[in-house]
Amino acid sequence: MWLIILLVPLCISLIWIANNQKGERIRNREQSDFASRSNLLAGVPFARRSLSSTVEVSNPSSMYDFFHTITDTNVIQPESSLVGSIVTVQPGQTCRYSLATFRLEEVAAEAQVRLLWLDRALDVLSWSDSPIWTVGGLSTELESRTETYTVPANATHAQFEIRNLSSKSQEGSAVTVWVKAPKLSCGDVYIESHPNGTQGSIAFSFDWESAMGGAIHSKGMREHDPSAATAHGLEMRQGADWLNKLFMDNNIRATFYGTGYNLLDGNTQRRTFSGDPVYKWAGPKNRWETDWWLTHKWYSDDPYGTYQTHPAWYLGDQTRRLLDAGHEIAPHTFGHLYVRGSNPQELAADMDEWLAAAQPLGITNTTTFAFPWRSSNSLTADFYDVLYQRGIRAVTRIYERDMKDLYTLGAPSVSPNISIMPDFLLGSPSISAGEEAGKEIGLQEGLQVITETLARRGTTSFWTHPEQLADGPEFDVVRTAWRGVVAEAVRQRDNGKLWIAPVADITAYQRDLMSVTTSLDNGFLGMGGWKVQVHNDSGKELHGVTLTLPGAVKRISSSTEVLTVQHPSSDTTRLSEPDKPVYPARQLVLPDLPPGTTTIEVEWVPGQEPVE
Repeated sequence: MWLIILLVPLCISLIWIANNQKGERIRNREQSDFASRSNLLAGVPFARRSLSSTVEVSNPSSMYDFFHTITDTNVIQPESSLVGSIVTVQPGQTCRYSLATFRLEEVAAEAQVRLLWLDRALDVLSWSDSPIWTVGGLSTELESRTETYTVPANATHAQFEIRNLSSKSQEGSAVTVWVKAPKLSCGDVYIESHPNGTQGSIAFSFDWESAMGGAIHSKGMREHDPSAATAHGLEMRQGADWLNKLFMDNNIRATFYGTGYNLLDGNTQRRTFSGDPVYKWAGPKNRWETDWWLTHKWYSDDPYGTYQTHPAWYLGDQTRRLLDAGHEIAPHTFGHLYVRGSNPQELAADMDEWLAAAQPLGITNTTTFAFPWRSSNSLTADFYDVLYQRGIRAVTRIYERDMKDLYTLGAPSVSPNISIMPDFLLGSPSISAGEEAGKEIGLQEGLQVITETLARRGTTSFWTHPEQLADGPEFDVVRTAWRGVVAEAVRQRDNGKLWIAPVADITAYQRDLMSVTTSLDNGFLGMGGWKVQVHNDSGKELHGVTLTLPGAVKRISSSTEVLTVQHPSSDTTRLSEPDKPVYPARQLVLPDLPPGTTTIEVEWVPGQEPVE
């Protein structure tokens, strides 16, 4: 009896000591691991936000708001916070943060960590708040904090926020909080959003229209002018040819969103399309300069010729050249519809015309769509149902105010199964784009977008109308911007850091990754060794899936080929040669991941084992 009485407090003491030691190991590992790829905060831009603002995803564009890259030590002003980039998570995962805080002023401060949980539309579902803690005054002694949270159901993204709850004026002190080595990790093994060890994805896409696209139906046309539309159609041709050569020279495949007459070689048969409509939304109430289209059929200016006789109006020959070069050709509606003024029946008839015209060209699996005039605002689910039923799984050129983040694939709130590709207008808006073209950026801002895409582990795209890249000195500035941005993107691609692909490829890859999960197991009582299990429930073989591990590995073994990721310099990423992994390694790539479960046996570098 006395032995039991003596053993109970001893056991309690041993458990307490073990937990303290574990906590200390976690704190030491996390602080030393600040710059590693498993830290989802390392190198990312952070926004400063006032705590008086409502809980929402912060404005993502550093073009228009102050951002900075979080470093080893950061200061937070009173009644404000630092908000990180959006990261991808999976329901049920464990996310852990760690950081240390201190104060250099006399008055103590209060701090708190908040993790925002977001759904596919990047809307806030809920948030998890840490307990509020006091940061002591006049002390450089670090106070470490670490906590874990479980990703709630339906959450697909998270955003980290560190908050200074102190008032702005407290006994004459600034009451700032200093934060050191913040880290956020989610899941024992993190699935990167980009393939083959890259850390960002960029697409180049274009709203590419014949004279029967946006030009003849321009909102900005003060009087009906087919000759002006013809001039714009020829410029579209010239710009698309220039882009095709630029991309062929750099081994890039892009996305061209074409209207219906881009798919035609001509219309000598005098066919009609979509019921030969008169669209009652195409008038001054929706900011057309004239009321011409309220009484005239939408396709009434068709010259009924061919691409040889009327090359501005029919672009079927150019479409074939772009297809031969490997580019994605995707719908921009057949008749350049103002979708928000339309109705689902008109959209369905229009899309069916586009798909019918595309089929003879071998375009049978279109999965992405660009809204003319960014006319997606206020759309109800039935509009997106029309697109989804016709194979569309991703959209772009959405209404700018609905863009939740410029570096993350989101989704419409009313249609979460369709992805949204964010975009930056590089150059100048087309005369036919109207008021909803979006803010344009130039060369230097474009280079910054590439830098931020990599820092955020993000995804975005650049776009313009090809007519802005036509022949003539008036287009030199835009051409220079595109040459410079493409050159930098190619440099980062060749350095192994950036994936450049059509919109369809990028959005499909990230959609498939939603069906991939991982687990990390050390067997019963640590016997059998560490194993990473990758579960591919997509039903298809995936390529280039990249895994970030919680520590460096000394050796791996797998029946499936696994490559290791190396960083010979801060600006370069390289994959090992097949069957020649290079160690130590922190990231692994599965060149071919079959459906089902793939097991990878892992031996850790001493001291890099996961803290159990």
